[in-house]
Amino acid sequence: MKAHFDVAKSLELCPPEKRPNVPEGAKWKRRIVLQRNKVKYLNRNQIRVLKVVQDNAVDIRISFEVNGYIHTEYPPIITEDPDTKDGFIGETGYTRDQSASLCNWETFMYDVYEFDSPLSLRKMRIKSNIVRTPRKENTKADIINQCVSAIESGEISNSDIDLKEFIDDVASDKSEKEKTNIFKSVRGRKSAHPSLLTYHCGEGTNSTLEASIKFNLPYSGAKNYNSTGRLGYIPSSATPKTSFTDSKKLLLEYGYQDIDFYFFMPEPKMPDALYKQRNSHLDKFNDFIKTEAKYLQLVMNQFEHKHSVDEILKKLPWKAKGFLPQFVGADSKKGGNPKEETVVDANGLPI
Repeated sequence: MKAHFDVAKSLELCPPEKRPNVPEGAKWKRRIVLQRNKVKYLNRNQIRVLKVVQDNAVDIRISFEVNGYIHTEYPPIITEDPDTKDGFIGETGYTRDQSASLCNWETFMYDVYEFDSPLSLRKMRIKSNIVRTPRKENTKADIINQCVSAIESGEISNSDIDLKEFIDDVASDKSEKEKTNIFKSVRGRKSAHPSLLTYHCGEGTNSTLEASIKFNLPYSGAKNYNSTGRLGYIPSSATPKTSFTDSKKLLLEYGYQDIDFYFFMPEPKMPDALYKQRNSHLDKFNDFIKTEAKYLQLVMNQFEHKHSVDEILKKLPWKAKGFLPQFVGADSKKGGNPKEETVVDANGLPI
């Protein structure tokens, strides 16, 4: 995105004489738009810990991408560089400068000041970060919860179009990638299809934790071990690399035993398609485990232990056990109860 700066608009909305927290001995000279490479930011003048600058830069970059330059905000302060012709020293705005760099902005707007003493300049650097009305922006979790509540209360429909429109409105300070993740997370809690149930890997309603308790399943490794006597996971992915690595550590602690894997479809489709999704999911998981078997075969060969891949697969602990119930539409054969009420196989048959 190309940056747009309007000096006249900025002066109208942010007049220099009303700039807050300006110490005695500071004199405003002019407001200008410069090539950023004409302004040097020196670490020795930075009052913040540099890590704070790096952490905050991402949030400001997102703001720049979403909103562009905000003319109701006072620009960073610079001073003329006595050692460089037409050069300047950046006195405030380190994080904004880094964020502008992340956006590939070549220019920026600045206020040029002069100071009658080093102390006055130091005060300006510090006081530029004074916040009179601090507040915390909405987190993605906040927005997700409100989206679900708006659907359940009937304030918006459960259609993808209306949900995305609502997210665009209430999450206007978020990047497009963040909005997409919010949408997917909402769908993990609230399916677009009334006959289909979705889950999310968290806590609360429709969570995999809730399902593990309801159906007495192993969860997140050993978290349900006292109840189930088994180790296992309920990942959203068919190739759960993190769970896979974590389970190896558990085997060293608990002894060699089966590691149960239960699955769900993050974006379930209507029944016939759901069954195809599940079978495809199983194929990917089995291929994932088969790759491990081939790797172990390769290692065994180095010690002249010859075993087939099938022999190794039989000894490996990772077992696909089934799927969480997701087709909850009424079934006339079951007296109107949900078609799936417990853990099922890929084709929806109870296990």
